[in-house]
Amino acid sequence: MYFEDYQVGQVFDVPPISLSEEGIISFAETFDPRPFHLSHEAGRDTRFGGLIASGLHTLTAAWGAWVKSPENKDGTICGIGIDRLRWLAPVYPGDTLNSRLTITDKKPSTKGQSGTVYANYTTQNQDGQPVLTMEVLVLVACRPQAPLQ
Repeated sequence: MYFEDYQVGQVFDVPPISLSEEGIISFAETFDPRPFHLSHEAGRDTRFGGLIASGLHTLTAAWGAWVKSPENKDGTICGIGIDRLRWLAPVYPGDTLNSRLTITDKKPSTKGQSGTVYANYTTQNQDGQPVLTMEVLVLVACRPQAPLQ
């Protein structure tokens, strides 16, 4: 989609993604090696009661599902910001994340070749419990103009 294709109020249901135990541990070993992200045993005596995904893993997995979606194929130049990021509940091995992107605003650039799309991004687990919310800003190209003949 290009900048012109996005409309305020438009809602996109993002394809679901599941987090495996192996994926959670692998991400944590590299990027967030807190004990409760590395083993069930270390997490057992915490408020979480076992192994949980890093919040950063949850963020990148949920956002990656949108990035891979067909609606995001053309036009997106890059992400330019995340505001009001909140992790609301832990994500456990085997949880399936279901996300929704809702367009809240859009502003064309002064040169007219792109614009900023603003959206709320919400992610729930398979039980409908919210696990992540954020406001995202994405730089999106305008539709290419056909050359004059």
